Amino acid sequence: VVDLPQYAPSTAEADAAVAEMKERLAQVQAEVAAGSRPAYELPGAQAMAAWARDYRAAAGAPAPPCPLEMQALRIGDVALIATAGETFTEVGQRLKQALPLPRSVALGYSNGCVGYIPTEAAFSQGGYEVEVAYRYYGTLMLTPDCERLILAAGRRLAADVAARGV
Repeated sequence: VVDLPQYAPSTAEADAAVAEMKERLAQVQAEVAAGSRPAYELPGAQAMAAWARDYRAAAGAPAPPCPLEMQALRIGDVALIATAGETFTEVGQRLKQALPLPRSVALGYSNGCVGYIPTEAAFSQGGYEVEVAYRYYGTLMLTPDCERLILAAGRRLAADVAARGV
């Protein structure tokens, strides 16, 4: 298990998120009631309002780490390395390169999913995977250190797989 650091929101950031999601929920409810918006959009708005309340509860305190399970397995001349999340392609390729065998595979969504696992560079670029998607996974936003920690853990797992010679 790799403890991934998460970003702790400030009280002001969390208050703004609560206000935004509360306003969005009220708008969606009104539009659904008026028949100008499909009812299936209401649960999403409710989920985001609940997320904002949880986000507010986490504000102003150190963020707990997000535990990420990783495994490595060797079957003959094939090595597998697995993460419990959706790694960006570049992270998966770097994990694969750490494996000791030429026939190696990096897997995602293994034993759960903590969400997207961006590259360090992706944090400066922003976008859905970095700034929004974590809300749907019940976590806080990961920090740019995550890639380095995952790759270090991957190298340790790869060395262990190579040493076993199975």
